[in-house]
Amino acid sequence: MPLPNLRAIFASARTTEEETRLSQQAFAKFAAFAVSCLAISLIANSRTVRNLS
Repeated sequence: MPLPNLRAIFASARTTEEETRLSQQAFAKFAAFAVSCLAISLIANSRTVRNLS
């Protein structure tokens, strides 16, 4: 027996505008997370390179 599509179940309980707003918020949070990970990696890498010199 296949599992129900949970996204479709929750999406059917929301209006199109609510679904769009939630999707945009999720993308913005993911983008902020990815940028912060990149920044932390670059900072850590620059400090490591500086310590090796």
